[in-house]
Amino acid sequence: MAFTGYTFHPMASLTNSVPILTCGGLAKQYLMPGYRVGWLLVHDQNDVFAKANIAQAVRNCATVMIGANTLMQSGIPKMLKETPQSFYDDTNRILEENANNALKDIKGVTPSTPQGAMYMMIEIDVSVLDVDNDVQFSE
Repeated sequence: MAFTGYTFHPMASLTNSVPILTCGGLAKQYLMPGYRVGWLLVHDQNDVFAKANIAQAVRNCATVMIGANTLMQSGIPKMLKETPQSFYDDTNRILEENANNALKDIKGVTPSTPQGAMYMMIEIDVSVLDVDNDVQFSE
């Protein structure tokens, strides 16, 4: 995901020597929080992970911790194959509009507009708010 004026660079395209793990899933890509269905792509040109048996360790963790819904898993191939590009374009446009407009009118809060993300970092100026620190602000 990249907003207007920015370019998305897959992490695996940035190196030939360092292994890269890329996580994806329905929660973010299809706006389905809580579905707990995802995937992990391994880009390891030098077999660093294979030599350290990392793949097996990841599989062991996933089978114990993930607990994905098998009904949701069965829909993944169709979703990946048949979701029109317009869905992704519209979703990205809406997220970008929201990021550009979020929190701009709140005194003491300065957003750092993302280049392409579903989250935003903010600066809190406690000197203009009725709080002593950022912890008190969050409470």
